[in-house]
Amino acid sequence: MSPPLVLSLPLPIKKLGRWVGFATNVGDCFTWKILTDNTNQIIYCSAIRRAESTLPNLCVNPSAGESSQTSLPDTIFVRSKSDHADVSPEPSSPPMHTISFDDLIGRTFLCPPENNGEQLCARVIKQVIDLDKSNQARKDNVQFLFRKDKSTADKLISYNQLMDYIQQDSQAQTQGDLLFKFRAITAHQGPLESSDPHYRGSKYNVLVEWETGETTYEPLSLIANDDPITCAVYGKKHGLLDEPGWKHLKRYTKTSKRLIRAAKQSRIKQTRHSVKYQFGFQIPPNYKEAVDLDNKNGNTKWQDAVELELLQISSYETFKDHGKAKWENGKVTNAPPGYQKIRVHLVFAVKHDGRHKARLVADGHLTKEPFETIYSGVVSICNLRITIFLAELNTLELWGADIGNAYLEALTEEKIFIIAGPEFKELEGHILIKYKALYGLKSSGARWHDRLFDVLSEMGFSPSKADPDIWLKKAPDGSCYDYMAVYVDDLAIASKNPEAICTILKQKYKFKIKGDGPIDFHLGCQYKRDPDGTLVADPRKYVKKMIDTYERIFGSKPKKAKPPLPPGYHP
Repeated sequence: MSPPLVLSLPLPIKKLGRWVGFATNVGDCFTWKILTDNTNQIIYCSAIRRAESTLPNLCVNPSAGESSQTSLPDTIFVRSKSDHADVSPEPSSPPMHTISFDDLIGRTFLCPPENNGEQLCARVIKQVIDLDKSNQARKDNVQFLFRKDKSTADKLISYNQLMDYIQQDSQAQTQGDLLFKFRAITAHQGPLESSDPHYRGSKYNVLVEWETGETTYEPLSLIANDDPITCAVYGKKHGLLDEPGWKHLKRYTKTSKRLIRAAKQSRIKQTRHSVKYQFGFQIPPNYKEAVDLDNKNGNTKWQDAVELELLQISSYETFKDHGKAKWENGKVTNAPPGYQKIRVHLVFAVKHDGRHKARLVADGHLTKEPFETIYSGVVSICNLRITIFLAELNTLELWGADIGNAYLEALTEEKIFIIAGPEFKELEGHILIKYKALYGLKSSGARWHDRLFDVLSEMGFSPSKADPDIWLKKAPDGSCYDYMAVYVDDLAIASKNPEAICTILKQKYKFKIKGDGPIDFHLGCQYKRDPDGTLVADPRKYVKKMIDTYERIFGSKPKKAKPPLPPGYHP
């Protein structure tokens, strides 16, 4: 709770209140949410001052903030209780994840550029033991056969070299990003004759930059047939549209507005239909291709991921088996009355450490709009920061936690059923009635929100008046409050004993808590401490992801913005 404040109301009246947050949608940028002492209600106010005058007015005597001066101040201002003048943070790089030999089979990596400028991807085929190095460490004994995309010959690479390439590829990706096959055309060759060694059936070759990072020369006729808009944009930029092989693309550039619109539509089409990669692994779009990829790689990683997902679905009793479906004229004749038939599909992904994941998702767009509310709020980033600030101010432990398969903890109110596909094995072709909330349904978020509301209320937590997704209760010793900021299934817990809170959620309510411990990565932001103990929020991965998305959509880097406040300003 903040210290008492004096409110300067429109009339010459001053009232006591407490600062509880920023007014994001009311007033200017210095309008606050204030909890008044006399009414116990939230009001919005921009004219406030401290009720206690123990601290100096920083507007009169600024001691921090931005400064245009290059000289260092004479006074060292303490940032934490362990701050020292001679402390200088040392940069650190994240550790490389260890990947087992078997997990490397089928993985792709980007090879160094060739002499002609091409940069190809290679796929690991199998593991080879070097018997001549049997007296050395096991990792030094192992080599791998790999094959480049345009080659029929296999080559050898050591484990350490392979891990270096994989680490470079991983650092070039944002955690969780999907990489799409086609990105841009960066150069061209031609005109070429049939006797030219670079001739590939077209008078021009274009250097295509793929989203896997590789660059290859491809015949213009082949690329233009697949994506004429991108070729037309490149040809217009380089004055090639009057040359043989390019002339038929000129019709796409008659008006600039039409060209820009078509280019954007082309990017969307590439995103939807192109082959996808994630951390060196090809991502299957459906269960059939997942099985094909497993057969190609000689393992069952994708099928194991699907089996694990459906095992968890079964353990939550998500579906109720209604027996084998009977069909007549394309319709199910023994469907439960009053229930709507929808589809489900699997979404595949690879984690940064190489783990293969699958998620069963309902096609919620096929369902009718529920009568009851489907709204489900989440904590705002601003109020999450206030929670973290309160944890540091009161020397509380700050933990992060994730509730696994959160939606499956809640019951659904929608009357729907599915016909099980081949991924359900022995249940294939059965009518499965939906009993629990599932990712993809319109009401699942609201039903999970209701379930968590009941659990936290039973534990003694109450929603904050400033943000209903920040929960608080008095600590057992009464010395402070415990806080919990909720973002769907991601929890940020500030308490003197956050482990006890997680234990109750696990043991009493049977939630499958994952990643519980001191907060290090939460909602796209990394958290770490300086050598002096100061907690640092580092959202550079999130920012990089936004910049990459902007560049992919608009084709250029965003402009740098200047801060709105002058240097040295301190409110």
